[in-house]
Formats: sequence, structure tokens, C-alpha cells
Amino acid sequence: MQVEVVTSPGGIEAWLVEDRFVPAFTLHYGFDGGSAQDPAGKSGLAFLLGSILSDGLKCDATPFTEWADAWGLRHSFYVSKDAFCGGLTALRENRSEAAGLLSGMLGQPPLDPTLVEIKRKHQVAGLATRMAKPDVAAVTQWDATAFPDHPYEHPVHGTLDALTSITTDDLDAYRSRIFAKDTLKVACVGAISAAELGALLDDAFGELPATASSTDVPNVAMSSVGTTTFVELPVPQAAIVFGVDAVPRSHPDYSATMLLNHMLGGRHMSSRLVEEIRFKRGLAFSAGSEINVWRHAAALRGVIHTRSAMVGQVLELIREEFHRLTDGAFSAADIDSAKRSLAATLALPPDDNRGAAHQLLSWSLAGVGPGYPSLRQRRIEVLSDYDVRRVARRTFDPQKLSVCIAGDRSLRVEAG
Repeated sequence: MQVEVVTSPGGIEAWLVEDRFVPAFTLHYGFDGGSAQDPAGKSGLAFLLGSILSDGLKCDATPFTEWADAWGLRHSFYVSKDAFCGGLTALRENRSEAAGLLSGMLGQPPLDPTLVEIKRKHQVAGLATRMAKPDVAAVTQWDATAFPDHPYEHPVHGTLDALTSITTDDLDAYRSRIFAKDTLKVACVGAISAAELGALLDDAFGELPATASSTDVPNVAMSSVGTTTFVELPVPQAAIVFGVDAVPRSHPDYSATMLLNHMLGGRHMSSRLVEEIRFKRGLAFSAGSEINVWRHAAALRGVIHTRSAMVGQVLELIREEFHRLTDGAFSAADIDSAKRSLAATLALPPDDNRGAAHQLLSWSLAGVGPGYPSLRQRRIEVLSDYDVRRVARRTFDPQKLSVCIAGDRSLRVEAG
């Protein structure tokens, strides 16, 4: 992708990939903060706010959803630990209406208490459904165990107790603290010129406060090294979440960690975990791992679904693969193969403009420049065997694994 850095007349910056193949564009934007800025005891606030804003009212009492439908605008909010984000797709000819929709949603009058209560009930119902899924329950508990007394311990979607305590004033206060131009990042892909985008940026975001007043969030390392926790659920299938501390994207060893994760569980069908757990033994339909890089922490983490009776066997295989990586049980040819595969995977373009805009925004929020993809490829190409083996020894100590298992009560016995 050829990325152009656009600065609006009002000083708002965005990354643009102009593509005229389809007469539409997708714009993604994000504010630093996310669920890490949820006040104490009110986790899920940012996620609830996004749901409410989508169904709010314009100053003339017209619902935003009605306005969006009338102009063919598609918009959604999404929240991570570190950012409150939104995505919008519109026809090029409707860019003025798109800017008006964004401006109205982000700067609308105080929230309607009735709508707040409706959306709260929806989120509570959705949360009950989510937490009945073993993988969601295991990831939630893994975070709470890994990052106690830190904002990252709280689930983005909140908890039942926290959601009932959130007030309309809490939601308005979050919006006034977080929605500001100094932490705003924007990425746009599609049929829109730099001049047109600049005008849209000022119309959409120009009335926001100049500076945010977010709370400082400290960097944190996992405190759950070597622990195993359980979440009991009355379901026949168990989910195993496992992870170790990783280095941030800015660290010199990040590229080697990416490569090793690709070997372990990042490849779609040829990773070590897939080979040993799925193909050789048929213990799981899928097995994988990834590097989660947040603003204040990083972890190499994997999720595997299996039957409760197989949990102990799967855990042993995970630890064996960690041992093999630590012991350097891979050849120079294995490293070269992983380099080629990882480089090809990273070079594949997103499926559509929405995926491309989302990807660009994630890089912008991470603080890397538009040239990051090329730099990342070069760093992978020049990795030495020595550095890969050195990072493997440091990262994949099985004694440092933090594990959470969710499923029926028999899994405690199976896990040993």
C-alpha cells in the first residue's frame, strides 16, 4: 500500500491510501484510552458508550441510525484495551453526510438516560452469553491473573456488577476526557483525494477538544508466571489459554519473537502445535498462538479447544513444544522456511478497504510510521540463526507458562 500522510487545514493528520476502483471509501479512527481508561469498578464503560453513541440522537432528535440509513452510511464503534475506535464506510459523493454523522456522534448533547438503560440491558445479556463460551471465560481469567491491580485485568466488555454501577454522568465524563484531537489517529482507504479527506477531517473532528485528560497507565509485566487457573463451566468442551511475557514491538528481539511464534502456532496449518495436537493425535480442531502487543504490556498467547478428558495430554504437548524451542530443536532450514512463510503472510493485502483501513489504524495507534511494513520485512529477512535461538531460550521456558483452563469440573483432574 502506498500511504500518503494528509494534514487537514485545521491540523488533523490522517493516513490515506487512495483507490478509485470502487466509488466509496472507508475511514477508521481511534482515540488513545480504550477500556484501560474505564474508571475503577466500572469496567465495560467504554464499550457501553460505543453502543449508545451508535443509537443516539442528533440535535434535531433524528436518530443517527435513521440518518445513516438514509445516506447509505455504515458505521460501528469498537473498543480495545488501549483505544476507543470507530469505522465508517460511505460513497464518495456522501462524504459531507459522513462527516456530519461523525461530528454528531462524537460531540452530541448529554446522553439520553432511557437509551443508556436499554443499552445496558443489551450489554448485560450479551455478557452472559459471552462468558458461557470457554475461550472467552479463559481469556478473561487469564488477563485477571496476569495483570492484577492494573487496568488490563478488567474485561473490555465489563462485568455484571460493574455494568450496573455505570451512570450517565460516568459515560459523559469518559467522552469529555478521551475524545480529543491530540490523541486522535485516522486512516482512510478508498475513493477520496487528499484535499477531500482534509475537509472531511475538519468537519468530522474539528469541534473536538484540543487535548485529552486521560489517566496515566503504567507499563506492566505478567505476574502469573508458572500459574494454572481454572474456570468451571457446564460445557463438554474445554478451552486452554496459555502464554508467556513477550517484548514490545519496539524491542530489537520482536522480529525473532514473531518468527518463533509463527513456527509454534502462527502458521495456519503447518505450525508445530497444529502438527502435534491436531494432525498426529486428533486432540483439537485448531491450535494457534499470536503475539498480543498492547501499549503497556506484551504477551505471546495461544488458545486451544479440546475435550475436557484431553486437557492433560494437550497441556503436556504444549510444554513439550516450548521445551523443543528452548532447546533449539529446529534447523537452519526450519528458520528459512519460517522466514519465507511469515514474510508471505505479512505481505498478503487485506481483503477489502475496511480491512486495510483497520490495519493502518492499528499501526498508527501503535506509534509506528507508514513505512513500518517494509521495515518489518527487512528485519525478518536479516535475522540470524544465533539471534533466533537466543530469543527462543529466553522466551519459551515452559516453567514460565501462565495457563487458564475453562470447562467442566473434570478438567482439574485431567490437568493434573
